Amino acid sequence: GHTAAQIKLAYLYAYGRGTKANPEMAYALITAASAAGDKRGDELLPTLEQKLTSQQIAAARAQAEKIQAPRVPVASVTALAQ
Repeated sequence: GHTAAQIKLAYLYAYGRGTKANPEMAYALITAASAAGDKRGDELLPTLEQKLTSQQIAAARAQAEKIQAPRVPVASVTALAQ
């Protein structure tokens, strides 16, 4: 996914702006963006961790793995271009 959009959406979920607050989804979105290399939302993670149980954090991390776009090996992309 688009990491900047994930982070913006995470802040909306974190603070309940335009939607019901959902700190678990916010955590998942920021974790997914962070795993993709975009660390801009990482400062919000400790605040979210204070609101979540360890089970919710584990569920959010599992969700983050599903959110991340599958990575295509460079060799596969090169083969497609030929």
